[in-house]
Amino acid sequence: MNSSARIVLLVGLLSVSLVVAYGCGGSDEPPPEEDTAGDEVVAEPEPEPEPEPEPPAPSPVRVLHAAAASATAAVAGTAGDAEIADVAFATASAYTPVAPGVGESTAAVSLAAGEANVEHTATLSPGVPTTVVLYSGEGGALAALALPDEAGTVTGQARGRFVNAMLGAETLDLCMPGASRRAAGRPIIAGVAYGDFGGIPAFPSRYQPMNLAGVESVQVRVGASNPCSGAVVGTAALPPIDINVAHNLTIVAVGRRSGRPAVPRQLLVCEDAPAAGTCAPLPLQ
Repeated sequence: MNSSARIVLLVGLLSVSLVVAYGCGGSDEPPPEEDTAGDEVVAEPEPEPEPEPEPPAPSPVRVLHAAAASATAAVAGTAGDAEIADVAFATASAYTPVAPGVGESTAAVSLAAGEANVEHTATLSPGVPTTVVLYSGEGGALAALALPDEAGTVTGQARGRFVNAMLGAETLDLCMPGASRRAAGRPIIAGVAYGDFGGIPAFPSRYQPMNLAGVESVQVRVGASNPCSGAVVGTAALPPIDINVAHNLTIVAVGRRSGRPAVPRQLLVCEDAPAAGTCAPLPLQ
């Protein structure tokens, strides 16, 4: 082989080697970076903690001592987280704020008068006043009746409800007196059983309108089929009431109608609103 042929052969082999080297990645340039942006995993945000529920507004609670069998002892104890102390017979405590627990609508009432005591669960509504009436149950035990009050009044109107807590009186009528003591009266609230309260049944508070314009006295009678025609228990002179001012009243018959020891018969007239729940004891004569 002559020198010219050798040169041509060497040039050819060198060209093939360069092509093979380039195709096999012999280049010094780094490979292009892969686009992985779409493959990134995004962490979900942590859920925010739920806010704790607001505690319900306190409910003002008043305790009224109408338990004739425990007339000589004062009432003391607790209503929810509030302390009740030294409530004498035929009087009422002041309204005391009671805070039910979160999510709760009741309060435990634990009260005693002397050796008699009662445990009662009172249903409360936030911010709505409640009256707990204590009366005498069987054998002189304490019993309780919880009445939802109303803080709001109706302009120019007296409204009331009637509670029968008179020991020995199975049913009572609250009446306007007739022309004479024995004449039939006019019903205000009639047919109230012992340990219960009367008024408008459709209302939780039972408040019903009472026309007291010019009325100087009210009468309590034994319940009868013809309301306000039964035996007279007693008549009470009403204190002056401004009929131009709205009133919510709780009227409670207390004392003992029969049996011993004798307990004076009285009519408690309590102003639930707009006053602060004070009660006036009126003798039934």
